[in-house]
Parts: sequence; structure tokens; C-alpha cells
Amino acid sequence: MPLLENVVASTTDFEACSLLSRAYIVLGAPDKAIAPFQTAMQGMTIAERQIYFESADALPQLFAICDALTVSKLRFSDAANLYQLAMEALPNHSLLLNNLAVAQFNQALFDKSTEVLFKLLEIEPANVQARTNLGVSLIMLDRSEEAIAQFKIALEYEPNFLAAAGWMIGEKNRICDWEGMPALREKVASLLDNPNNTQSVNSFILLSNYDSPAKFLQWSRRNSKENFANLGITTRPMSGIGREHKRIRVGYFSVDFRNHPVSHLTAPLFGLHDRNQFEIWVYSYGPDDSHPVRARIKESTEHFVDLEHCSIEEMVARIRADEIDILMDLSGNTRGSRSQVLGHRPAPVQAQWLGFIGTMGSHYYDYTIADHFVAPKDADAYFEEKLVRMPHCFQINDTQRPPLDIGLTREQCGLPADAFVFCDFNQSFKIQPEIFSAWVHIMQQVPNSVLWLADGHADYLKNIRAEWQKAGLDLARLIIAPRVSVKQHVPRYQLADLFLDVFPYTSGTTASDALWAGCPLLALVGNTMVARMAGSLVQAAELPELIAYSLEEYVQKAVYYATHTQELALLRQHLITKRDQLPLFDTPNFVKHLENAYSQMAQMAWAGEPLTAITLSPVIPCRRESSDF
Repeated sequence: MPLLENVVASTTDFEACSLLSRAYIVLGAPDKAIAPFQTAMQGMTIAERQIYFESADALPQLFAICDALTVSKLRFSDAANLYQLAMEALPNHSLLLNNLAVAQFNQALFDKSTEVLFKLLEIEPANVQARTNLGVSLIMLDRSEEAIAQFKIALEYEPNFLAAAGWMIGEKNRICDWEGMPALREKVASLLDNPNNTQSVNSFILLSNYDSPAKFLQWSRRNSKENFANLGITTRPMSGIGREHKRIRVGYFSVDFRNHPVSHLTAPLFGLHDRNQFEIWVYSYGPDDSHPVRARIKESTEHFVDLEHCSIEEMVARIRADEIDILMDLSGNTRGSRSQVLGHRPAPVQAQWLGFIGTMGSHYYDYTIADHFVAPKDADAYFEEKLVRMPHCFQINDTQRPPLDIGLTREQCGLPADAFVFCDFNQSFKIQPEIFSAWVHIMQQVPNSVLWLADGHADYLKNIRAEWQKAGLDLARLIIAPRVSVKQHVPRYQLADLFLDVFPYTSGTTASDALWAGCPLLALVGNTMVARMAGSLVQAAELPELIAYSLEEYVQKAVYYATHTQELALLRQHLITKRDQLPLFDTPNFVKHLENAYSQMAQMAWAGEPLTAITLSPVIPCRRESSDF
């Protein structure tokens, strides 16, 4: 090796460089193999590369190098360059084409990845992995119906290809294409339950379609195993034993410090922390969109660290160097997240909260922040993590909001002046056929009413209107609210009479916005954490009358309050007059409870004690019911 290294140091001979690179791979040092391999590939002519790739070891060497570039270094551009050089020698090699498309996808070059995958499928139309990858690229280009068509073709070639079925159910959710949905859900569940099937489905997609905490834990563990494969961990987990920092060091880690619900919820958090007891880091690895909420977070925290262009290795190294005691992942298993960082255990205590509502199914996470409603007694068995039960609600809220009184009128928003206005401003993927059917029943029983929904994808609008008409309802009773800024949006809730929540992925930030604006929200409660989320918020707003535990009760309550408007007015008045007294909006106390939990976590970690579940000032949620039901 020293001789080879000396030769390579003094020459660019591609044969020597290639040999040195191969030697590093054999020795288990793929990182060192990258530079000489790049030199070798760039130094070869196309003809020389053609000869080189006739070797049995050449392609495995290329794939090992590209794995080393992408798994933890996130150098997708460098990997794409190597694949393109290899394809000059092997232009129709299907695996090279697929891997090039994946590298382009990870650079957000979706037009290019789509083009490459179409080329691949001309050569191998039955390549179901490539066809599924094409569907995902089309999703990123907002070409939903084309994406679903590709997933359907993949399943025609291979009916049990779980990746295609999983992505298809997610995209059909997004545009409210419910044709064949029950059968598709059954197929996905059956494949996930099959122990011989090693594939998984992104657990974020599962949140919208299933309400079984036991199944969700099982399926999340499978998804986690896939997400944390090939981490390339070379360092020991960070230990907190013996640490005695003057202040507990907490790091908040997220892709969403931008115009995003997580940031809108947590905006007050960082400035409210007690700086005598806690030192706060915010680790942002998402884009800077210059939104005021990002600026507010940046200005209110002690250490705002921009990791957007860093590799996994660099993120891990920075968090370790800062000696973070508690690392809080605010993104979880959502788009753009880098949960793999937590797989390297850069902090002694690692938790997740807000971005992903449910268990991550991974032993890399020690805690999930919950409450007594979203995680009732005995729910611990359905979480891989230990639970921190907050005393009232797991969700923080921003009470420093723009004014509500901006003079909006129903006429300005295209709403009839004398109708009862039901609303739901959730994203379209949360509107499942069962809840839509309940809405139809409600509308049929409340003739002088309209349903006000948020704008969305053109295919969603087309489909939801078609379903509306299929149910025999007048299109004039379905009103779409255009996209506006948060400042303009939240006051719109004041024009609605009753918010009808979705299920099983219930409202979070959307529910808080409605309740803050004084709009009563009817929540349907299920079994998973996400299916109990809106119920927790309504409970913390001290309105258990607006919680339903079945679709039948949900419909009954909606019709009741729409026809007993004086009672509904009292609930609205409660929200408006008692807003500053409601546990849901007591943000300073929420932060104190969270800090209490952090103190317990840190003390256990510093003492080397096993981490245990934490319950803060337990309260037992009550269910008050009217005698009318």
C-alpha cells in the first residue's frame, strides 16, 4: 500500500489510481478509495472505460465508491458524475441508469431523473423498481395522475411490489382518488404483515390510512430498519456519564426552520427557555426561505447553526463537538429529514417531537413527547421510545400571533351570508373517503349549509368536486379557499361556524389555528397518537363536548350543533373569552414542563442511569357528554 500511495501521489496514471482505490475497498476503507477512483475514471478515455468495465470487479467497485459518497457524505453530484462517466462506456446498463436517476433525484433534479428513468423503461419495461422511482419523480414534479399510472403498471408486472403499492396509496390520498382504496389498503397491510417481505412503506403515509397502534409500531420498526441501514457508523455512541455542564445543552434539529407548521408552533419556544438553566442550539439543515418565522427563531436562540450543505458526518461531528446533552428531532420521518444523524448517536439523549406524530420505531430515539390524551394508560407498549407525558397537551402553541381583527367578511371570502359554514383547512391527503362520507351525511341533514375547504392540487379539486356531485350535492355548497399568507389565513376561521376535523390523521397546527381564532372544532378520536391529536387539543381547550369517538357520534354532533346554534355560540364564546386561561395556550408553563422533563433526562444520562418514562403533573382527561346524545 505505501508503494502504491507514493506512486499515485506522483502521477495520475489511471491504472495505479484504480488499483489503489480497489485496495482501499478490500481493506474496508471506502472513503479513502473515493479520490483515486475519481482520478482514474476522469483519466480514462471512453474506450479505456469500456475495457475497464469488462472486469468483474469494476462495477462493484463503482457502486461501493458511490455508496461511500452518498450514504453519509450526501455527495450526490459526485456520484452522478461517476455514473455518467460509467454510462459513456455502458450506455444501456439498467442499474447505472437507475442509480444515476436516484442521485439526480437527491439533488432535486427531478426533470433529469424522470428523463433517465423513461429511457431505462424503454429498455426494461418490467423493471418495477425503476418504474416506482419514476412515479416518485413524477410526484415531485406535481404530475400526480401520471405517477399513479406508473405505480399501477409496476403492480401489474409484480402485484406484491410493496414500494409501488405504498407510494400509490400516498399519492391517491393527496389527490383524493379513492377508486380501489379499500382493496389497496388491504394489500399494503397484508404485505407489511408478511414476514417474508423485507420491503417497507414510509410510515408517514401509514399515518393517514390506518388506526391500529400495534400494527403501526410493527410497520414503523420495519420502515426504521430500512431507513437506518448502511449508516457506516465508526464511532461509539456519545455518553453523558460524568458530564456536569453548568447549563443543560439542548439541540433542536430540523429541516423545517422555515415557513412550515413546526416553525409556526415552536417560534416562541427558543426565547422562552430559561437561559440560567439551559443552553439552546438550533440546528437547521433545510433551506433558508427568508420567512419572518425563521428570522424570529434565529434571533431568539443563543446558537443558530446552519447545516444545510453539510454531510451526515459533518452534522454528527458538529453536534458531538457542541456536547449536546439532549438532541430533539423536530422532523422525524418526514420529507427531507436527516434522521440518519441520530443513528450515529451524537447525543446521550435523543428524542422526537411535533414533526412526526407517532413512534419512529427505532432504538436510536429514547423519547417521544406525548400527553395523557394522545397516549392514554397502557399506550407505552405501542411506542419504541419511552414517553414523556405532558400535563395537558403535547403540542406547543404560539400566542404571539398577528391580529385576528382584520375586517374580513364572508362576502370577501365568497361565503353566503346566511348559511351555516362548516370548514376544514387541512391538506388534501388527510381527507379520507370515510370522513368525506360523514361530511356528505352532515350536509344532507343540514340543507342550509356549505363546506369550506382549502385549495390544493388541481387533480384533488377535480376529484373532490366529482365525489361531491356523485353524492348528489350542489357544487355551489362546496367552496374552496385560496392560498393566502398565515396572517390572512387564520382570521378566516372566524367566518366559519364549525370546523369538521379529518381522520385518522387529525389536525395539529390547523386545529390550533381554528381554536385560537374562536372557531369550535369537532374532533373524531381514534386509537393511534395521530388519530388522537386533535382530540388532545380540543381537550386542552376545555371543550370535551366537541370530541366524538365514532363516525356516528361525529355526524350526530355536527348536525346537533348546526341546528342548535345558541349552544354552539356558547362554545365559541368560551374560546374567545377564556383563550388566555386555556391550558392549550399557556405557552410559558408548557416550556417550564418541557424543561422539567429535560432536567430529568439529563440527570439520568449524566449519572449513567437507565432512561425511564417521564410523567409531568398527571391529569386524567375527562369526557363530559350532553344528555342530548
